[in-house]
Amino acid sequence: MNNSRSFNHLVATQFLTVFNDNLFKQSVLLIAVGLAATFPEMQSWAQALFSAPFFIFAVFAGDLADRYSKRKLIIICKYIEAAIMLLAALSFYLQSTTALLITVALMGTQSAFLGPAKYGAIRDYRGGKHLTHANGIFQTSVLFGILLGTGCAGHLADHYLWLLGVLMAASAIIGAKMASEMGLVAAHPESSSKPLRIDPIAKLVDGLRFAKQYRGLCSAMIGHAAFWLCGSWILLAWNEFLIPNAEGVSVVEMSKGMWSVGLASLSVFMGLGAYICGRSIKYDINKRVPLWGGAGIAAGLCCCGLFGHSPLSIWLSLSLASFASGFYLIPLRSLVQFISPPYALGSMLGLNQMLDFGFILITALIRPWLLNINVDANGLLLIASVVMSCSCVMLKVSLPPVTRLADTKG
Repeated sequence: MNNSRSFNHLVATQFLTVFNDNLFKQSVLLIAVGLAATFPEMQSWAQALFSAPFFIFAVFAGDLADRYSKRKLIIICKYIEAAIMLLAALSFYLQSTTALLITVALMGTQSAFLGPAKYGAIRDYRGGKHLTHANGIFQTSVLFGILLGTGCAGHLADHYLWLLGVLMAASAIIGAKMASEMGLVAAHPESSSKPLRIDPIAKLVDGLRFAKQYRGLCSAMIGHAAFWLCGSWILLAWNEFLIPNAEGVSVVEMSKGMWSVGLASLSVFMGLGAYICGRSIKYDINKRVPLWGGAGIAAGLCCCGLFGHSPLSIWLSLSLASFASGFYLIPLRSLVQFISPPYALGSMLGLNQMLDFGFILITALIRPWLLNINVDANGLLLIASVVMSCSCVMLKVSLPPVTRLADTKG
């Protein structure tokens, strides 16, 4: 099979993966919103349990993606995902919050092992001048998966949610079949000599030390992770707008299903920004692109924090941030894929994933403390705006002005 067709199958597999992730996660988070009076920390617990496996296993998973066939790893992960989704169906049927949170942790573990293999395969199938365009298409598929997955959450009564588990298991099996149609890519011989260790702290330190040898690699990873820190707060804040205050009044008076559709619609703007950015960058990456994208994210978050007091103002502000995020994420992801040496691509993508979800884990852990000091959803978005502004300053100082995209294949 040629590389273009293999890439198309990879995109389809990724779309189904993201659909499952977001349908399941948003369904659990909406259950958490309904339990806010008796279990206010459930949203944060769900975010933390999904993120923690990435911090523990991501770099180890990257080493596996360097040493073994990425295609085989993707297929194995998809069949494991199908089994986890059947467990989710049982958890929904029993209406057990404990079982649901355990399933969230298992889903996070599966996703941690899948990530480096699928993102590394992009460069295998579409390297060189095609890299940013391929990332734009891939990210667009991710965002449409978010759109459909998130938008489908919240429409079923609790006693029918088990049907979602069955649907997601079927989707995972279809994804495995799509992945099996991808072409094989030989592993780099240098990767077989790398030790396989799970110790996350040692892997983090070693990975950062290695990445510092390549100009722009560390800063691109940290900037990428800063976005997901802010994105995690956006998700928490979006759902918190539904929760009534002490007077019994909420910012958004809307059904959970309709508000989930609004959240999902943001991915359309994100996907549009990612696609335009991916199409416009061909032979070099100018650091001004992620800087302008980051500035747009910060502006949208600031507007929502200051003026987001109605569904329309919240949606408009975060639509701006979502569109700008495409111009921020695509260059940074492409820099990580391009700058990383071929024999360490999986490890560096695993490190990038570890940083992404390590930052998300931090947001989940500190959210209960911020609630205790009365930081509401609007205040949370203002903090996220400050974080994104700081990330832009870091990127301005540390990224090379222009990175030429030579042929990455071979």
